[in-house]
Amino acid sequence: MRGLAALSAAIGLFSFTCLPAQSAIVYSNVNLEIYEGQGSFPSGLSETQVFLDGVTNSPTVTGHVGSQGGTPLVNFTANTGVTANEGFADISAINNQSTYSTLNITVPGYTFGDIIFDTKLANKDPFDLTISVYNGNTLLGTNTWTGDPLKTNANQSWLILALDAVVFTEVVLQSNSGFEAIRHFELSEVTPVPLPATAWLLGSAALIGLGGLGLSRKRRAQSVR
Repeated sequence: MRGLAALSAAIGLFSFTCLPAQSAIVYSNVNLEIYEGQGSFPSGLSETQVFLDGVTNSPTVTGHVGSQGGTPLVNFTANTGVTANEGFADISAINNQSTYSTLNITVPGYTFGDIIFDTKLANKDPFDLTISVYNGNTLLGTNTWTGDPLKTNANQSWLILALDAVVFTEVVLQSNSGFEAIRHFELSEVTPVPLPATAWLLGSAALIGLGGLGLSRKRRAQSVR
């Protein structure tokens, strides 16, 4: 009996230790997953930090992928004037008494595969956050949270991850209760938007035409000699 009890206890302990950790995914569909809580983010995503240009009381902020002068550029557009600290830093409300409610994030001419950032929501009840993700004009996914898992007056980390062959061109963050700050942006799989097939054809035709023109001029120059 003691052996059976010991075996049962061992099995129970084994079952408990093998239980999966609580998932950090707070929204998912066929296009994307949204994670909350950096300690549970997937590994191996190879994000690159975004370095902001410092501004005061401007609705637009420019960021640089990889370094303070790096490219491509990241555009941040708020619904009102904000203040940005230079570097791997934050986009904040102008003062402690104000907030902003919308931030649009794009990388003009490029797509990206995931984005990490921290939010600091205003300490107002009820508090809320809406995240919407687009590829061009196509809405890939959107979700609104009120209450859990949101935190107020504290940094909260988020990851938006594209699935399979999906890519993003714009992320929109909205809060009726307002943001005190959004900070520490990171991106991965930043890729130039491919030119349409017609553009390639036009470009090829132009190159052929220029090549023919150059050849004609060369032959003409040789004939003059």
